Amino acid sequence: MKKIQLANAFSKVLNEWLSTEDISEINRRNSTPEYYVFELCATHDFCDPNQAMIDAYKSIFGREPSVQNKKDNELINKAWDLAKKAGFQQIHPKRPDTLVKFYKETESEILAVFPQLNYNKRLYGNTQKVGYAHIGQHTTVHKDYIKLLKPAVFSEYNPLRFELIAQGYTNLKILNEN
Repeated sequence: MKKIQLANAFSKVLNEWLSTEDISEINRRNSTPEYYVFELCATHDFCDPNQAMIDAYKSIFGREPSVQNKKDNELINKAWDLAKKAGFQQIHPKRPDTLVKFYKETESEILAVFPQLNYNKRLYGNTQKVGYAHIGQHTTVHKDYIKLLKPAVFSEYNPLRFELIAQGYTNLKILNEN
C-alpha cells in the first residue's frame, strides 16, 4: 500500500509541475521502444523527477529517502514503476480491475477489447463486447470477429494502453501473454 501511496504522491507532484500536454508527451515517449526497451522514463526530459520523488517521499514519510537505505530505494523504484504504468495519474486501489485484451486488426491498427463488458446485453446477449481503438474510440465488437484477430504484443499495444490510461482506465489488467 505504501508504494501506491508514494506513486500517487509522485504523480501529484509531477502534475503540479508539468502541463497536461507535457504529461501526455511523457506517456507517448514512454510508450516508444527507445524508452521502454531500456526502461527509461521521459519525465527526465521535462523536469528533475528525482526531486519530484524526494518531495513526494517527504510528503508521505516526513523525511527524505536515504540513498544508502535498500528499502527506501526499492520502494521508490516500485512506486516510480507504478506511477509510470498508470500514466502519472492517480491509482485507485479499491477500484476493481478492468480486464482488457489487445488485438491486431491490421499491421498498424490495434483494438482493445473488454471481455467482461457486454454491449447492450438485453438486446445482444453476450455476443457484443465493448472495444476501444485509436480511430472511433469506444465501439462494439462481435465475439466472432474477435476470434479472427491475433493478440497484439506489448510493443504494438503499448501506445493504445497509454491512451486508455489517459481516458481514465487506470486499473487495467492486461490479458495478453507478454
